[in-house]
Amino acid sequence: MKSLTTFVLFIYLLAQVPPVEASETDNVVIPQLTAVVEYLEHMLPTSSNELTADKLRNIVTDGADWIVAAQEESGHFGYEYHPFEGTYSSDEGMVRQAGTLFALSEVYQHQTKQNPTYAKTIEKAISYFENISGKSEKEDGDFWCIKNNGKSSRCDLGSVALALIGILNYVEAEPDKEAKYSEIIDKYSTYLISAKFKDRGFSNKYNLGDGFGKEESPF
Repeated sequence: MKSLTTFVLFIYLLAQVPPVEASETDNVVIPQLTAVVEYLEHMLPTSSNELTADKLRNIVTDGADWIVAAQEESGHFGYEYHPFEGTYSSDEGMVRQAGTLFALSEVYQHQTKQNPTYAKTIEKAISYFENISGKSEKEDGDFWCIKNNGKSSRCDLGSVALALIGILNYVEAEPDKEAKYSEIIDKYSTYLISAKFKDRGFSNKYNLGDGFGKEESPF
């Protein structure tokens, strides 16, 4: 029944493509329809869709492998991939860059046997964040913060927080790397401490040359 339903749906969706245009759009439309069918097939209530431990591990591994494949030579991760166009978005989100390091470090830390490719990816990402970090003014404290991009003078709290957790996770999994990353851990930790308001949470941003913002971060 499941296969029949899927087949009928596929034929119906395919029929929506005008015959004259079908030959010109097959390379785009067919993969899109296939993706829709696979999604709907997965959503059908059958026992085969049960998330076993092995399936969950495979999902996590596929996600981690995707992160590795998305990393550029600089250590930066490609942002928002468009699968049918085969391109990455030109948009940027530094907090999400840091979150990507954090996510991969979580996988690496909990692996029974650590994947050396993941380790290499993590170290390249750490180097990227270190290279894009700005140094504080002396009166604000001795710390580093992660700029929103190479030309920006703004650092967001979440970028440093997530990157720091990612680095700490990696060092916990690889204790011999502690000396190598002790400075960046110290500088990022000092940033978070310096960003704390006396009577409330943390400042949402730091502007190089202007100091901490007066607004509290909602995160």
